[in-house]
Amino acid sequence: MAAANNNTYPPLDDFVAACKARSVRLVRGHYHLSLRHRLRDPLVVVVMRDPVERAASHVRHMIRKHPERRDWTFTELDQGRLPVPDNVMTRLLGGSLDDVGAPDLANANHTLMRGELGDPERRLAYAIAALDSIDLLGFCDDLETFARALRILRVKFDSSVGVNQTEKLVFTPQQMATLEERNALDVALYRHAKQHYAAPDRLRLWRRAFSPFG
Repeated sequence: MAAANNNTYPPLDDFVAACKARSVRLVRGHYHLSLRHRLRDPLVVVVMRDPVERAASHVRHMIRKHPERRDWTFTELDQGRLPVPDNVMTRLLGGSLDDVGAPDLANANHTLMRGELGDPERRLAYAIAALDSIDLLGFCDDLETFARALRILRVKFDSSVGVNQTEKLVFTPQQMATLEERNALDVALYRHAKQHYAAPDRLRLWRRAFSPFG
């Protein structure tokens, strides 16, 4: 669908309609978890990344796309501000598209991703609770375990990691501290997930895990 939408994510309402109108076996992207309630009993797979590493990568990506923002970006970090959305994993897992009151799904998704967090502790608690409802949870620093789980589900997955050939921007300790402080909810969420779900014998294949691919 992205190819038919100028290589961008399609409007969520169009996306949901297309999923309902035809047989879709796989959907991937940076969509809010509650979007699953608009689909037909999907198997939900989530991959988490170290939040400080993820934020640093997001900043690097933004600078590569907009090199004119480089100086501004580093100034923001030096002054304790984050030039990209904060706590993205908590935002994607906590809250609900139905609670935003936006005119359509695309605006609701944007609000959850970039709007006010509201009560941060409540949003974090919501995200932590959501971990238990995910069918398969993986981690970027252990893709081999994740790949083995996907193979059990009969899903092909290449766990090799490509090497980014673009410039590796280096952040100062102060800038790294800003990335961590401004993503404190994600740090707590990730720590909880690693503690409760990272061990191979705790990697959960839930009650419905085999039905979509059987």
